[in-house]
Amino acid sequence: MGVNWDSGLLRWKDHAPGTIERYPLSHPHPFIQRIELESAGIRSAVAVDLYISLRRCEFARGFNGQVNYVTVETTDGKRYAAFFDLRRFKKVGPHGIHLMVQSAYILDPDKPAPGKGRIHFHALLGHVLRGTRPRRPA
Repeated sequence: MGVNWDSGLLRWKDHAPGTIERYPLSHPHPFIQRIELESAGIRSAVAVDLYISLRRCEFARGFNGQVNYVTVETTDGKRYAAFFDLRRFKKVGPHGIHLMVQSAYILDPDKPAPGKGRIHFHALLGHVLRGTRPRRPA
């Protein structure tokens, strides 16, 4: 690749609260995930390299005003949300996308969901590659 895409990004040291305990914190380190997008309409199939990293936590609003997030249910029945922004990552190649995690936390069950409407993650990736924005539900 020849590009040090993750220079300057956060890398976490292990948490060691005592002399015996040590908790690895390598899971939020930057990494690359390849995703194969099937052909859709006039777009042919393409392999997307997704560059994933954490930035400092911010309010859940993307740079373009759009909020993307995913929720998962925890083992104790709570909803955990991860908010992220997707951008073209041209310096690594024509099919590079940078996913920046903006924030992640347990959602308050007494508050409304932070967004509305659904979109498949592969559809979001297609929009990023085309330079278009998905239509938000009314």
